[in-house]
Amino acid sequence: MDEKLSLICIFKELDSTNEFLENFILAKRDYPIKPVLLFAREQRKGKGRGGKSFYSPKGGIYFSILLPDFLPETTLPLKVGLFFAKKLKSKFKIPVKVKWPNDLIIDGKKFGGILIEGKGSFGIVGVGINLERDPSRFIKEKEITFLNKYLKKSLKVPEFYGLIENWVGKGFFRFIKKSFNLKDWERYSYFKKGDLLTWEEGGKKREGIYQGLTE
Repeated sequence: MDEKLSLICIFKELDSTNEFLENFILAKRDYPIKPVLLFAREQRKGKGRGGKSFYSPKGGIYFSILLPDFLPETTLPLKVGLFFAKKLKSKFKIPVKVKWPNDLIIDGKKFGGILIEGKGSFGIVGVGINLERDPSRFIKEKEITFLNKYLKKSLKVPEFYGLIENWVGKGFFRFIKKSFNLKDWERYSYFKKGDLLTWEEGGKKREGIYQGLTE
C-alpha cells in the first residue's frame, strides 16, 4: 500500500464522505488510484455502523481515507480506532478511550465514530468527531459529548484539518499494516475486565462479562 497521500479535498457539504469515495472509485476504475483524504464540513446523510445514520452538522470533523490494495482483516477497525485515540491523547493530553470496536470515548461518552467499508480492492475509512457543538441537545437516547468540552483551548474545525492531514500522511498507513498490539488495545479500552456488557445480536438483547481480548 502506498504510504503517501495523493489527493486532499475539502467540501463544504456532502451526503457522505464514504459514499463520495465509493463513487470516485467507480469513476476512476480504469486509472491507478492512490490514497485520498477527503473532508466535508457537513454531511447530509452521514453513515454509521450497522446501517445507522451519523449526525453530522457543521461544527464536526468528518473525513474519509481511501485505501488502495485493501486487504480486509478483522483487526483493521480496532487499529484505526486505536490510531486516532493515541493521536488525540498525545496531542491534547486527554483520557481518550476506545469502545469496541472503534467508538472514541471520553468521560464515558462517545465523541467520535469510525466506519470501515470495502469496495472491491479498495477500503474506505470514515471518521466523524464531534468538536464544536454539543450533539446531546439533539440526540437524547445516547451518552454523547463533544471534544472542545475537554480541551484547554477550544478549536475550530479548520484548525483540525492540518492535524488530520499530518497524522494520516505521517504514520497512519504504517500503523495499520503492523501486527495488532493487544496490550496497546487494552491500555486504551473503555471496557475493563469484569465489566458487564450488553449488545444486540440477531434482534435479541445479549449480556456478557468482558474478559479481555485474545488472538
